[in-house]
Amino acid sequence: MKTTTFTVQGRKQPLEEIRKKTLEIHEKYMKVKADKYYTEMPREEVINQLKNLHEYNPEDVVTKMKKKL
Repeated sequence: MKTTTFTVQGRKQPLEEIRKKTLEIHEKYMKVKADKYYTEMPREEVINQLKNLHEYNPEDVVTKMKKKL
């Protein structure tokens, strides 16, 4: 039997900091809108947005479609 010793190192930054930095870097690519924007959106536009995202399901109710967005 042979005993081997090794050292394991982890990250030195908290995961929360890494997430914040990543969100700041990619913020310009995100479409962040208020909930009110989606609740007032007409049905046709909701369908168009979901089709662009390839998430449209004709069996879904409008409220469910808005939640997907």
